[in-house]
Order: sequence, then structure tokens, then C-alpha cells
Amino acid sequence: MAGTVTSSGSNHLYVNHNIDKVFIFDNDYNTGLIDEPSGSGDTVLTEGQVIGRIASSGKLKICVSTANDGSQIPIGIVKGTRTLAQSSTNNSITYCM
Repeated sequence: MAGTVTSSGSNHLYVNHNIDKVFIFDNDYNTGLIDEPSGSGDTVLTEGQVIGRIASSGKLKICVSTANDGSQIPIGIVKGTRTLAQSSTNNSITYCM
């Protein structure tokens, strides 16, 4: 991961990271349909976000430990940041397994 290291005195170290290289080495990727966005406004999936799969539909969803539809079990990590319009359907995303 890229980062800038700065030091302030002998007892402090600050490291500023970014997400330029969330995925390194040889990874296995897969694609799948994401559940339609709900609520008002667009939904933003950020790179590195954990996703699960809804058992009944097989669609992907942001993983939340309190869910009870199967998406509480992590299956992958979102590969790239993606904005899903509120009215969009059948959005395909790539994720790292």
C-alpha cells in the first residue's frame, strides 16, 4: 500500500495511506449481479468493501453481520469504487475472492 511516512519527534510516527494498491499479487476475481440500490440517492461501493451473497436470489450485497438473508457471510471484496444509480437494475460488479 502506498503511504507517506512522516515523523514528529522521537515518540511519534505518522503514516498516511491511500488505496492505490488494495489488491496486490495474483488474486482470483469473479463478477456477479449486485442487489438493486435501496433508499434515496445513489449507492457507492468503495474499493475494499466486503460483500456477501443473498441466499434466495444469488445477488451480491454489502456484507452486514446483522443480516439474516445469507449476505452476512463474506464472499469477497469489491475490486473498484462504483456508483450505482438509485433506479438502476442488473448492475454487475467485479470482486476479489
